[in-house]
Amino acid sequence: MSDTPLYSALCALADQERLRFHMPGHKGNHLYMDAFADASRLDFTELPQTGNLYEGAGPILEAEKLAARFYGAEQCVFLTGGATQGIMAALFAVCGGGDGVILDRGCHRSVTNACGLLDLDPFYLYPERLPGFSVCKSVSKKELFELVERNPTAKAVVITSPTYYGAVSDIEALGEVLREAKMKLIVDEAHGAHLPAIGIKNAIRCGADIAVCSAHKTLPALGQGAYLLANGISEGVLRRAASVFGTSSPSYPIMASLDLARAYLSGEGGERYVKAALKTAIIREKIQINTTFRTPFFEKNDPCRLTIDTALSGLSGFFVAECLREAYRIDCEMSDRQNVVLIVTCEDGDEKLDALFKALSEISAKYGKTPDGYTPLPLPRPEKRMTPRKAMFSETRGVALQKAEGFTAAEPVAPYPPGIPVVIPGERIDRLCIEYLLAQGYNGYEEIMVAGKKDMK
Repeated sequence: MSDTPLYSALCALADQERLRFHMPGHKGNHLYMDAFADASRLDFTELPQTGNLYEGAGPILEAEKLAARFYGAEQCVFLTGGATQGIMAALFAVCGGGDGVILDRGCHRSVTNACGLLDLDPFYLYPERLPGFSVCKSVSKKELFELVERNPTAKAVVITSPTYYGAVSDIEALGEVLREAKMKLIVDEAHGAHLPAIGIKNAIRCGADIAVCSAHKTLPALGQGAYLLANGISEGVLRRAASVFGTSSPSYPIMASLDLARAYLSGEGGERYVKAALKTAIIREKIQINTTFRTPFFEKNDPCRLTIDTALSGLSGFFVAECLREAYRIDCEMSDRQNVVLIVTCEDGDEKLDALFKALSEISAKYGKTPDGYTPLPLPRPEKRMTPRKAMFSETRGVALQKAEGFTAAEPVAPYPPGIPVVIPGERIDRLCIEYLLAQGYNGYEEIMVAGKKDMK
């Protein structure tokens, strides 16, 4: 068996120069799409030689088995709809309509959308802020235990780890709580596909029942490529769940990139990732010592997530990101009022990271000033008025954010990136929610969808 069974099968089929009287319409020719010439050759459909993703056979299955082994999972299903498809499939696999679920409040909006589609009743964990910073710590065992005690009938818990800002949860400790409560643990590990390569145990190896890893976020894989990993869930249930929320025409180039990314991470890519992590640690320390910026350090940290706090420089994260983009041609993953987030991968060598540090040093020296006294607003805790499903499927209308106080949200209100909802469907939009969103750069004139009439509170 080849180390890249799916990619190798597609290459062998393309080399045969067969007549393609099947989808897709480009028939393997790039025509006017010169930039996609190589991808077009491998862009097949379900054939005996290529296999069918949702039937679990052929070279796709062989590639999935290798990925499952790499991540320490019993089952792996390739996803071509990103972590969003995986999160929805995971909840579908273990929950039924009307079930309660416990959610990390830092979850992605795909989780809350899944609650609406599957008619799940959510209860929320609110992780504490990291002292002195505007970002939150990971979920603690104590916080989870207390919420499980109050909601013993919940079917599953969804935890985000690593978080967008780089905090990694103690999944083993959280899993102990849930095994006792007989609840399933789903980990949104969208930003953690690289963890095994740098010596950090991934969620499945730590005891999670299901984990969703976005290969395209931190590995050299094509956009929308992700892995759905599970232990103790039958392959049939997992694959059926993925098919419910995925296209019936999954992209073979995306799946081939998942195959290649796993193989690369097992060898040269893993070695490069270790070097990138070590270099990032050096850059993090140099930023702390030589600039007016800070880097938050969590109890457990993703070594390759570089979050830069700009508060002590008197500059906003928005401004620093704009300087990096316009003056240095450095594009960040995300910025907010007080932070800049950068993703480091195995594709970032010493030269690139040194250039980043030089740019940050120059921005700090040129623009850094006395802080303006900005204090992060407390995280909103909106009142829950109805289930997400009832809100999402009710009669709705658009209202400008600045005029939305007192209405019930009918959609997740989430600055993107990072896509973490400040208000979840079914919650009352209060003044703190609006002020928090405006402080994070949300457009106050942008319309959001609300349900029903405004209350009189």
